[in-house]
Amino acid sequence: MSGKMSLWEIFITSAKIGLLSYGGGNTTIVLFHREYVENRKLITDEEFAHMIGPSIFVPGPSGLNIAYATGLETHGLLGAIVSMLGILLPSLIIIIPLWILLKESSKIPALSGLRLGLKVVGGTMALYAAFVIFEKILAEKGKVKWASLVYGSIILCMLGLGMNIILVVVLSIITAPLLGIFIDTPEQ
Repeated sequence: MSGKMSLWEIFITSAKIGLLSYGGGNTTIVLFHREYVENRKLITDEEFAHMIGPSIFVPGPSGLNIAYATGLETHGLLGAIVSMLGILLPSLIIIIPLWILLKESSKIPALSGLRLGLKVVGGTMALYAAFVIFEKILAEKGKVKWASLVYGSIILCMLGLGMNIILVVVLSIITAPLLGIFIDTPEQ
């Protein structure tokens, strides 16, 4: 189902997503899904679902990784590079002055709530993105849905019990392929 976009369209789309992706990677994934799967219909839901796993599990920001994957899918390696540049540009333009402002905000009483406000916005967007991803998991059938729910619950429990996040990530990287083998078996 893979279609074509011009490199300029890929750049503009990624820059728009980069500008709107408050809260980080999960928000970015939701916005890329909305743009490439729902609005433009260039990537199927199944193709996009296959992009999410590697985007989250490989090192680096998942938003940048999904930008790479969608750019690669729609316009090859050059599309991947252009998409990554597009997603990075708004952050670079915004974060440098914002970081300077935040650094100085503790000295300016009128700006003292700025940090809290940014945390609230980022947290809310991340929560929304998690809800959208959770909703997609619930829409799955059979083994995929139950395995995702059990696996996610185990990860949350390990983190809730104070397990070192690096250990949780390493265990996830080791066990996820095993879970994939289990899920990929035909339903009986």
